[in-house]
Amino acid sequence: MRETFTKAERICSKLLIDKLFAGGNASMAAFPLRAVYMFISPEEEKTTATAPVSVLISVPKRKLHLAVERNRLKRQVREAYRRNKQSLYALMEEEHLQLAIAFICIADKPSDTKQVTYAVKKVLRRIEESVRKGEHTVRQFKEPDKEPQDAQEDDFLAGPYNPLLSED
Repeated sequence: MRETFTKAERICSKLLIDKLFAGGNASMAAFPLRAVYMFISPEEEKTTATAPVSVLISVPKRKLHLAVERNRLKRQVREAYRRNKQSLYALMEEEHLQLAIAFICIADKPSDTKQVTYAVKKVLRRIEESVRKGEHTVRQFKEPDKEPQDAQEDDFLAGPYNPLLSED
């Protein structure tokens, strides 16, 4: 397997990002990163990336104020992931699973590459262990229902008070 980080491995879908951060997904910290991950169901695979593992990297402006520092940390995480993804990637293909991971910076200061690489390796290894133990669950997501306010407006418009429906 080539050590690349393709477009298919990046999380670009707003819907998938919302589901990833909706709550109830597994999370772990390995300083200077926190990882949030979820297993994607086969139905959702059609609408998301085609890679077995998709990644999102987020460095909040609140944590690292300078754009240079944020960009450097994102480069470090991408490089560490690119070099250490092979075993998890192979396992996910073998198990016929798909995974979405978000790496979020929790450090207030820039970190050196060695520390970032160690954190990414630790996260990937722990995810791998949970898959091998069979501790992964694929959550099914439903589309959000209509807001109650919208339902009340629909009932009002359908009722006898709608001037458009009156037969006067």
